[in-house]
Amino acid sequence: MSVSGLVIGIDGGGSKTLAWLADATYSYGAVPLGVGEAGPSNPQSVGWETALENMGRAVDTAFIAAGYSPSKIAAACVAMAGSDRENARRRLNDWSAGRQLATRFLPVHDAAALLAAGTPDDYGVAIISGTGSLAFGRSKSGKTARSGGWGYLFGDEGSGYAVAIAGLRAVATAVDGRTAQTLLTDRFLQELAIASPTEMVQAVYARQDDRTWLSSLSQIVVSAADEGDAVAQRILEAAADALAEQVTAVTRTLGMDAEKYPLVIGGGLLVQAASLREGLITRLRQRESSPDPVTVVSHPVAGAVILARNLMTAAGETNPTGQE
Repeated sequence: MSVSGLVIGIDGGGSKTLAWLADATYSYGAVPLGVGEAGPSNPQSVGWETALENMGRAVDTAFIAAGYSPSKIAAACVAMAGSDRENARRRLNDWSAGRQLATRFLPVHDAAALLAAGTPDDYGVAIISGTGSLAFGRSKSGKTARSGGWGYLFGDEGSGYAVAIAGLRAVATAVDGRTAQTLLTDRFLQELAIASPTEMVQAVYARQDDRTWLSSLSQIVVSAADEGDAVAQRILEAAADALAEQVTAVTRTLGMDAEKYPLVIGGGLLVQAASLREGLITRLRQRESSPDPVTVVSHPVAGAVILARNLMTAAGETNPTGQE
């Protein structure tokens, strides 16, 4: 196959970067020609130099895995948190042009790729809860809206980071005697390999800049909640409330709050925590919101491939595979 019939999707996440090389007939569920993986490429977490380096490594690995030498292809899409901002778009466009990645290139935020992966008509709402959180929707008329995505300092409610921090705070207040005792205390001590809650300060603050690691601690809260710990359950309930608020803010803005709409779920925390997903759906229905169908997407990079493929369609490519 000619490289003129190839597209690539890149998912630049806070924990890793995935690149999928595929032919231009790719549809969700198909197997990519080549897969590349590298370290994190969220510039807010690792800086632009590292982010772009890891994206390049993932792309090169995908080409090699497919049996191709890295070369200019037909179209590419990069999905990354914050890439809808002008500064990020400029950096990504410069990166793509500098390495001659593709004839057509599209940077999108991560929720746009998630929506493309989970809804064939690219209509509905995508909700992400991973290192951060964000809801994004598109109406049947093409109007878009978003809620959340403000970052860990004054946003990201319902995210893995927010859940982990709430869990750590619950341990601190329980140890002080200010709130109820919780299984979280022993669970965090085991995870951090420390003997006393007072050692948490050094263990956690030594890695306070590693938001990916901090977010991963949310799984301790999920596990404790599944075991019936009331404190952990309340934390997940609050997270479900926050995510439901984001979704309904989007449907309200788009005028979709009185109708059924496809809901696409993504992000490490929501994908892995069934109890949080169930809590989210319950709260949406309590708000008389009607998500239907609900689709869980484990690989939003597939949506980036689809968006790259659509670039060729929009450009009027009549023979996207390059085959006679």
